[in-house]
Amino acid sequence: MHDYWAESLFSGEPYFEKGVLSYFDGRVVTICGFPLRGCPPIENGDLHGLIHSWIRKNGVEAILVVGPKRLDLRCLRRYGFRRTHSAGGRDTSCELLIDCTDAPNTILDHTFYRRSVKTGLNSRVKCGSIVSVEYLKLIELFFDQNDLTDYLAQLICVLPVLLRSRRVWLIEARKNGRLCGFATLHKAFSDIAVGLFLAHDRRTSYVSDFLYGEALMQANKLGVHYVNVGASPSFGLYSFKRKWGGEPLVPPYFLVQWTRGRLVRRTYASWCPRVIRL
Repeated sequence: MHDYWAESLFSGEPYFEKGVLSYFDGRVVTICGFPLRGCPPIENGDLHGLIHSWIRKNGVEAILVVGPKRLDLRCLRRYGFRRTHSAGGRDTSCELLIDCTDAPNTILDHTFYRRSVKTGLNSRVKCGSIVSVEYLKLIELFFDQNDLTDYLAQLICVLPVLLRSRRVWLIEARKNGRLCGFATLHKAFSDIAVGLFLAHDRRTSYVSDFLYGEALMQANKLGVHYVNVGASPSFGLYSFKRKWGGEPLVPPYFLVQWTRGRLVRRTYASWCPRVIRL
């Protein structure tokens, strides 16, 4: 379910070789072990062959593999690599997709959405406009109230680009004219849109439910069947997405990173945080 247009902002230039999607930022290679839909599973031998091909190229200091199974890369020790990170395998790491085929009929009758509307929330949808002070204040408030995860560290570096892009829809939640939350939606595939970011002020009741309902209805207008709401950093967020009908159409991911050279001393979430040494 990789959205390569948005992912390239985090992980580098995208490549597609021998059925495998990869990204390279000049130092780190990120390899997706999930096959494209409708394609056969990617075998370990294919991944090992691609990894060795990347290693032979100049400048590769780290190999990051994300896929549906744990990959043994101890063979990289002879090239001076060592394992620096390993994670995944939990249900919360599944990318969840929500069916929006029958929206808005199902959404308008959804218990959580109807409850949010009763609080006086209303929406506005736009894209490609100037980033107003309302957005800047709300984003800073959101980051101030949340722990800085790897994903958020990456996201804050590229968020201005996403907010100004004409390919990204902004779904606003307003109450009495005040912006109290927004969600970003990108139509990455012909039948799947991707939710990239959601922020709210944490004081307005049910704003997340409202934004989910509005985003699903907007996705339906864009002609897609599903919205990918991504993996979840916590079980609470995972449960919230499941409450809205999120289904794991791909298995949980496993992540492993092997590194050599200067990057062994410090781990960065991606290219953007690395440049500013975050």
